[in-house]
Amino acid sequence: PSPPHPTQLATSSRTTPFRRMSGRQQLDAGENMKNLTLVRHALEKELGSDKVSRIRSPNFALDVLLATVPPTIGWTTTVTMWNFSISSPIYWVAAFVAGWAMMTCGLCWHDVVGHRGAFGKWPSWIVGLWITSCLPMVCTAMNTTWLARHRIHHKHTFEQKDPELFRNDLNGPLYRIISMFGVLRAIMRKRIYRKYNQQMDVEEEYPGSLGKEYAYKIAIENKLIKVHNLVWFALLIYNPAATLRTIVGSVGFYGIFDTLRYILEHGEQDLDNPFWQSTFYQTGWLTQIASTWCGGDCHAVHHIWHDVPIYRMREAVALITPIMIREGVQVRTSFIALVKAYLISGEAHANRWFQDSRSKAKAG
Repeated sequence: PSPPHPTQLATSSRTTPFRRMSGRQQLDAGENMKNLTLVRHALEKELGSDKVSRIRSPNFALDVLLATVPPTIGWTTTVTMWNFSISSPIYWVAAFVAGWAMMTCGLCWHDVVGHRGAFGKWPSWIVGLWITSCLPMVCTAMNTTWLARHRIHHKHTFEQKDPELFRNDLNGPLYRIISMFGVLRAIMRKRIYRKYNQQMDVEEEYPGSLGKEYAYKIAIENKLIKVHNLVWFALLIYNPAATLRTIVGSVGFYGIFDTLRYILEHGEQDLDNPFWQSTFYQTGWLTQIASTWCGGDCHAVHHIWHDVPIYRMREAVALITPIMIREGVQVRTSFIALVKAYLISGEAHANRWFQDSRSKAKAG
């Protein structure tokens, strides 16, 4: 059987009222790729092939940095959390950085291994095992199973087949705030994805050699995940306090970063405008580092051209922003206002949110 509609996989049925400004939260079958074809053609025609080729071009040295620096930070924070008690300020600094590193290692895997295969098919896969080795639970989330599911997300974004469509069901400020607690968030996501994964046949979804390759890698990864779980279980027996503070510290802060990522990816989006591919928040250096160049305006670039390396995002954003503004995409400059809209006002996911002062003045 085909995977169930992701909105049917929510942990519970939510009746908390939430606000809507735009209307629909879902696209018709096939509409996403039609929209992307239109947008890509328009952008490539206006920008020219040279500029588009440049922002999509890889840099081997920078790819090596992406594959080494974040995992090294992750390993450093893991060792630090293990060795320092929760009464030490050093532990809390390490836990905060570990939460960021957990997300960043996942997003570096997503870019370097998942979308671009920067080091070749099998070498990239091996590099990916290293990238996701540094913190507990990363390898259980970022792997070939995730990649197979993620490619479906890019092809069917906001359509019924989209495995990320469950985000539309995370309604109500209270539920969203509670889900920021990383351990709870991790359990929720695993529960949703497990049901989807169990009914996803990769060889059927990806016929031919690619499906067989995915199935082979998944079989190996499933064995490695069992080893990962056994190692952490053994550590729990050996030193329960150190193991628990290491896991809870990193996963706990990860929940905060992941919630902010949800806001900056597709939190605000007008599905009737093909150019509006993400919450078009104008990221700066701080928010780009915090979201690993994968949120706000950077995420719009990623959905238009999924093979733009994250180190090309600043240039890509500068190129497309004037066109996006002209095409009616709402540019947001206040991160606090977006967080307030999502966590306090309870704005509906994937809808147009509040009007800024300029929009209100124009409407008046």
